[in-house]
Amino acid sequence: MKTVLNIKIDPKLKKQAQKVAASIGLPLGTVTNLLLRRFIDEKSIHVAESYVPNARLRHSIAADEKDYRAGKFEGPFDDVKDLMKSLRK
Repeated sequence: MKTVLNIKIDPKLKKQAQKVAASIGLPLGTVTNLLLRRFIDEKSIHVAESYVPNARLRHSIAADEKDYRAGKFEGPFDDVKDLMKSLRK
């Protein structure tokens, strides 16, 4: 027998979660059940960072790589003091 869990959640967050769940072939209810079971079993919440950079970071990386290829970079540095000095320019 199943029961209904009513929670308040940001509508945008719900839509995003539904989209991600659907992209891996799962309904959001299944994802929620899996997360709750893990929470019960482990009595903790695990938060992990994604290794996929977001659009802003990808843009920044691309710009930095372009500068690096053009020779627009500083370093290597002898110590942290020199590194910090270059960052403050």
